Amino acid sequence: VTPEDAKLPGWFDNQEYPAFYQAIKAGGYADIFSEALLILNNNPGAEPTKRAMREVNRAIVKFLADNPWNSTLDQLVEYYPAQLLSDLALELWKNLKTDEAAVLYEKILKRYPLDAESCHKALFFLGRIYEDKKLYDKSLEYYQRLLNQYNSGTYTLMTLMKIPWVKRLQKRYKEAEEDFKSLLETYSKFVRVDKSKAPFSIFNAHLAAVRYWLARTLEAQGKSDEKKLQQKKMIEELPF
Repeated sequence: VTPEDAKLPGWFDNQEYPAFYQAIKAGGYADIFSEALLILNNNPGAEPTKRAMREVNRAIVKFLADNPWNSTLDQLVEYYPAQLLSDLALELWKNLKTDEAAVLYEKILKRYPLDAESCHKALFFLGRIYEDKKLYDKSLEYYQRLLNQYNSGTYTLMTLMKIPWVKRLQKRYKEAEEDFKSLLETYSKFVRVDKSKAPFSIFNAHLAAVRYWLARTLEAQGKSDEKKLQQKKMIEELPF
């Protein structure tokens, strides 16, 4: 299958792109990765190359379902910009290839420290990966680093909640309680509960979750009166 780009002058003089898409059609991973390396060596900045690498990412995810990471894949990702690395890491994470995803997220942090959006996302998912592995101290390091170094982004609110959540998993209830309460104070400064909007807006949902898990944390410490107070406030603020 030859893409529309085959009609453009200049890009296809050496037939690399048609050969790559033929390899995609045939489904042989060795040929796909070999042709991809040729494209990356000769036309790394071309727009058709970016589209081709999205196909490569899909092939990598399928390949790793039954095969280990290898040196050819190392060569491929050495060419990748931050966004392509991030896209591949996320797909690997979704497919439970968390060790491989972690390696790619670490590459982003090392190679692209000025790409704030990609580093923000990398730190969050590294925190998630190690949280899921029950390596809680390491998880907290990544979450805290996100807040210290890249604290403006999609995952900031979630990370603020993740820190006391992980401490709760560690049974560090007093610290978790203090962090949940501090988070409520932060919300009171920047977030106004708007009952006229959908009750499960992002801010309202986070506020409800913080109230709920604070109540559960108080319960774990035998603080039943404080637990009831938090439950009452949650209902008053967000009577779903």
